Amino acid sequence: MNYMRNILEEMKDRPGMYIYECKLENLYTFMNGYMYQIFQEDDIVPEFYQGFQGYIEARYNVTTGQHWTKIIDFYSENKEEALHKFFQHLEEYTEIDEKNEKN
Repeated sequence: MNYMRNILEEMKDRPGMYIYECKLENLYTFMNGYMYQIFQEDDIVPEFYQGFQGYIEARYNVTTGQHWTKIIDFYSENKEEALHKFFQHLEEYTEIDEKNEKN
C-alpha cells in the first residue's frame, strides 16, 4: 500500500492548504513528516514510490545522484512550476507503476 498516494492526490489541486509556501522542498518535508507519523501510529515503515528517483533521473537524463526535488527544481522556471511538474511526473510514474504491478 502506498500511503502517500491519497494525501498527494488531495494536495494536488490545493497544495497551499497543506504547505505554507508551495515549493518542492516544503512538499518533501511534509511527505517525510507524514510518513514518520504513519510509522509512529502503525509501526509500518512507509516508502514513497521506490522507483520515482530513478524515473526522474531517466526523464531528465541526470546521473549526478541529485535528489529528485533538486532535479525538478533545476529544470523548472520557478518554484510553482516545479511543484506542478512534480504532480505531472507523479501521475505519469503512478501509471507506469500500476502497469508493472499488474504484470
